[in-house]
Amino acid sequence: MKRKANLFLVAFLVSAMTSASAQNPVLKKTVEPAVKSKIDNPAAIDKDISSKLNTITVNTILISNISTESAWCTYSYKSEATVVQHGICVSKGPSPTIQNTKFFPKGDPGPEFGVEITGLSPNLKYYVRAFAKNSSGAVFYGNELVFTTLTPKK
Repeated sequence: MKRKANLFLVAFLVSAMTSASAQNPVLKKTVEPAVKSKIDNPAAIDKDISSKLNTITVNTILISNISTESAWCTYSYKSEATVVQHGICVSKGPSPTIQNTKFFPKGDPGPEFGVEITGLSPNLKYYVRAFAKNSSGAVFYGNELVFTTLTPKK
């Protein structure tokens, strides 16, 4: 009886080892083509690099000097891409875009830019965010800031 049990155990172990070693080549074959195709395809790598080069990081920093009809906004952007236009957009509702009112900096060389926002109405809430557009025409927005113009003194 012990001999049959030992024989059964040996047969089981041999079967398990054969099964495990048969699975290894399958795993290697599954992984290798994915890695190899990335290396063999330099266009994919170039695309990854060029998409990073076209990205712009925009940061709306601060709203200050708020009055009844104007305010000052400071922002920055960082990019490896060519930036063809940048400034801030303003609206009376959330998530302003370049379709809303835009303001541009005057002569600031960066890395932070300042823009005077004018023509505002007293005692109203405004939403502001910086933007930058790359040479491909893609627009990148910064975080949104909210402020309320002052109430006129009586």
